[in-house]
Amino acid sequence: MNSAHREIPDDPKLMREMLLSVLAENHKQRGEIDSLHAQIQQMLRRLYGPRSERYDPNQLTLLDVGASQPRDEQSAVTAPANDEPKPARRRGHRQSRSERYKNLPRTVIKHPVPPEERVCACCNEPKTKVGEEVTEEIEYTPASIVINQHVREKLACKTCECGVTIAPAPVRAIEKGLPGPGMLAHVVVSKIDDHIPLTRQAKMLQRQGVPAARSTLCDWIAAAAAVLECIYDAMKREVLASHIIWTDDTPVPVLDRSRDSTRTARLWVYIGDAAHPFTVYDYTTSRKRDGPAEFLRDFVGFLQADAYGGYDGIYAGRLVIEVACWVHARRYFFKAKDSDPWRAEVALAWIRELYKVERAAKDSGLDFAARRGLRREKCVEILRRFHEWLGQERPHVLPKSPMGTAFGYALSNWAALERYCEDGELEPDNNRSEREIRRVAVGRKNWCFLGSDVGGRTAAILMSICASCYQHGVNPWAYIRDVLIRVSIEPHSRLRELLPDRWKLAHPAAAATSPAALPAAAE
Repeated sequence: MNSAHREIPDDPKLMREMLLSVLAENHKQRGEIDSLHAQIQQMLRRLYGPRSERYDPNQLTLLDVGASQPRDEQSAVTAPANDEPKPARRRGHRQSRSERYKNLPRTVIKHPVPPEERVCACCNEPKTKVGEEVTEEIEYTPASIVINQHVREKLACKTCECGVTIAPAPVRAIEKGLPGPGMLAHVVVSKIDDHIPLTRQAKMLQRQGVPAARSTLCDWIAAAAAVLECIYDAMKREVLASHIIWTDDTPVPVLDRSRDSTRTARLWVYIGDAAHPFTVYDYTTSRKRDGPAEFLRDFVGFLQADAYGGYDGIYAGRLVIEVACWVHARRYFFKAKDSDPWRAEVALAWIRELYKVERAAKDSGLDFAARRGLRREKCVEILRRFHEWLGQERPHVLPKSPMGTAFGYALSNWAALERYCEDGELEPDNNRSEREIRRVAVGRKNWCFLGSDVGGRTAAILMSICASCYQHGVNPWAYIRDVLIRVSIEPHSRLRELLPDRWKLAHPAAAATSPAALPAAAE
């Protein structure tokens, strides 16, 4: 204690400088402690907490009053009012069993009354039929696998013993391949859409008498992708002709045989607008900007994505216009609610006001032009006031704190965040592509990794086919089974007729049996 006293100078000026230095160091350490505390809370929430980002502002009343109060009275009046009652949750029509399963075939099994009970016990007269009671049960019959033997007739002239004629060979899905189009479609859909790894499929087929190894199934899938690549290329051209594209990416592990481990590659999704409604995946060996730059080389229009820096070079040409995602911006404020609950609640309230407008437009069934007008009328003013509030509050938050990060993300991307008001077909968020990325995320938990870069390209082609089928309510198995044969017959100039939207018009029955077309209550 005496040594500490000796270090304190007697000069008031030096003492003031020392005090300021101590306060600055304390302020810095306080910021680091808050940042580490926020990181710990996020890790604990990620491990044990709910993944949902729903947030009720009324929960602020459960917190400490001092922590939830605004800085001053002026800031308190800037938060948008939230007095509107929550709309009642609408419940869908509850369907009967016969309505849920109306697309399934029915086998009628008659159960007559036993002979000894067909005579009245009172008067011994025969009873008369007055009606029937029908009950239903769902039965399962294992899928049947058969061998189709194509017997081609041969003709020859016995007189001159020349001129042998043989019936033409049928078109095969794979040249000289064993699997038929239905078997190929089954393996593809089971792997890509049902996320069943090929090792499990091989065991399932062996139970049904088909001794197919995993490597054989892998060859079948690669061959199917090679046949369907022209369909993939046609869908890619359609997507690039859109004036809006939604995109996102996700990592996928790829087996690296040179070092007996995996490396990280990427699958990107690109979704076209209403005039070009297709979903296309692209595989790249890394997350470098070369991937999206190459794919979007001929694209002109709006690109709605997250704030990944790899897109900056694409936006620099001014032919591609950036549209940011409000869900990503909202997530930063949601993560900061533990460290700064009041500012987080205000920011989430502003964003909630923007989505109220979108919900009203959707419930009213507005077209794109009317939706743009509604956004111009209401959202522009909300965005102006929200931006003004962000500017006022930013000087009062630490730049590296969770709330400072949220402010920095929103303000640095503000022009792209408010751009959705320029076009009624644009959306305030990138959830459309986020939903399609789930197809990869769910599959990744099952097949664990891709076998090679060639396998990544194969997965991208087949995922594009299945995703576009569901986008149009088409049964992917029926579509792939038919197109595997027709694509070898039809000229390339007519490939547009084989895309899922046109194919659906010619095959309404296949569309009606698609899982995407079934009522939600049956899922």
